[in-house]
Amino acid sequence: MKNICINPRFLLSIEHPLEYQVRRGLYLAIGVTIALYIYFVGSSVFNVMAKTEAETNTRALHDAIASLEGNYFTLSQAITPEAAASLGLVATVATYVRPMESTAYAR
Repeated sequence: MKNICINPRFLLSIEHPLEYQVRRGLYLAIGVTIALYIYFVGSSVFNVMAKTEAETNTRALHDAIASLEGNYFTLSQAITPEAAASLGLVATVATYVRPMESTAYAR
């Protein structure tokens, strides 16, 4: 039997038969992972933007409805304190807002 001494540096230079396919699969998996990450982050950002816009539109719609209700009650002049209580309206107390004092001083 013949002993063959193989240099370890020589072994590292030999390519395994499946190395090309494994490397190609690894690159494909990394590419798909990066693409999915970009997709999900972009989707999240767009959903947050849509939610903010929907909240703004809802707030504007509530303001418009409140204004129309106020105009209706003003024009109808049929609202009495008893009718107001039955609708869930309550008397308000005058609220005064004092402007904030500036803490920045010019020199």
